[in-house]
Amino acid sequence: MTYALAFDQTGGDFARLAPWMPGFSGQFSSRGRAQGRGISLDTLTAGYDLTSTFKEFKQNQAENDPLDLTIQVSGDITRRLLTLSQLNLDTRPAQLQGSGTYHLADQVLDMGVTVSADDLDAATRAFGLFPARGRVSATVQAQGPVSGPAIAAVLEGRDLEAAGMVVDWLDLKATLDGQGKAALTDLTVQGPGLELAASGTADLFDPGFALKKQIQAFLKTKGKIRPATVLAETDPKMAPLFLNTDTAFDLEARVAYDRGASLSIPDISEMTIPRQSLAARIDLDNPRFSLVLENLVDITGDLEMKTSGYAVDLDFKAKDFGPLLSAAGLPGVSGGVQGWFRSSGTLPEDLMEPFETHLAAAKGRVTIEADVAGTVLQPEFNAVMNVTDLAWQPEDLPLAVTGVNGRMTLSQDRLTIHELTTQINQGA
Repeated sequence: MTYALAFDQTGGDFARLAPWMPGFSGQFSSRGRAQGRGISLDTLTAGYDLTSTFKEFKQNQAENDPLDLTIQVSGDITRRLLTLSQLNLDTRPAQLQGSGTYHLADQVLDMGVTVSADDLDAATRAFGLFPARGRVSATVQAQGPVSGPAIAAVLEGRDLEAAGMVVDWLDLKATLDGQGKAALTDLTVQGPGLELAASGTADLFDPGFALKKQIQAFLKTKGKIRPATVLAETDPKMAPLFLNTDTAFDLEARVAYDRGASLSIPDISEMTIPRQSLAARIDLDNPRFSLVLENLVDITGDLEMKTSGYAVDLDFKAKDFGPLLSAAGLPGVSGGVQGWFRSSGTLPEDLMEPFETHLAAAKGRVTIEADVAGTVLQPEFNAVMNVTDLAWQPEDLPLAVTGVNGRMTLSQDRLTIHELTTQINQGA
């Protein structure tokens, strides 16, 4: 059996289709053909092509611009092999192109799709989307059995802007293999006040795209952020001085999640505190503090009273944070973070005022070493606190406390002072 079909339609108007397709306007035309021989999939050989053209097409909303759109599709089928030779969707601001093959018997595909826009402003206005500017292109390739194809995706963006935020450079490359393992091979973001690089892997799926019972992931990220620059053209809802910070980080995180674990967030008073050793040090002579959570994180900070400047450093130690999350009602999650995080900047005056009033009058050093366990409502702890050359000399009080030295031990029901000396002097 041999056949040939063709059609040519002109003069279409969406206004005439309003009873069936309300809310659209514009004109359209289309033409196409199909020819081949045979009916059975084993012997069928056929080719097809279709072209549709839309002029001044739009959804009837005032904020949407009309667009001209051309769609072209062509391909053939030969002995159960379906070939898409061309899929082309072309508008003035954007393009979509695709091609590929699919074997009906083996259910194996080999396809690729590319989307690009040289003018995001025109594209977002035409489709009534969130306004944005810049250029983007994206490519997705899929090869292999439909039950578990290998997929690769690439995204590139240049001179992007949305909601007042500017990104000069955006690159993303990611893959998913036939065994369900995903890889973020490259994520690069650069713009005013922003540098970010990330990569990682995740074991996500069993065959057939079924999520694994346990999901494992690894992420490495590095970057620098200055919020005042990143958000310079936006309308932030926080005090400008809170944005006057410089942040840098270099972190590696690994996590495993058991999907069978039940989520049960307890009342905060009933939360169990995993046994943890910690050490803290406060230096009032040159305002500085440190807090060490054994094998989890070391935290240090500095405060400059005259300039209201601060600096905070976090060094992560990669220990499993699973017990902490379990105590918070998130069982089945384990992993750790390794690397560092740094932040420095200027604090607002109203936040600095209590420090300037009380902390500036204090001198000396305090150290604390403790073991903590129990629950939030009934904690169990044993701590040793040492005080060295502690002094407090406020300008508006007649007395000054100086030379406080001592050692104390604390538990949930007892405070023991082993030794304590001090001097109280008449103020000036």
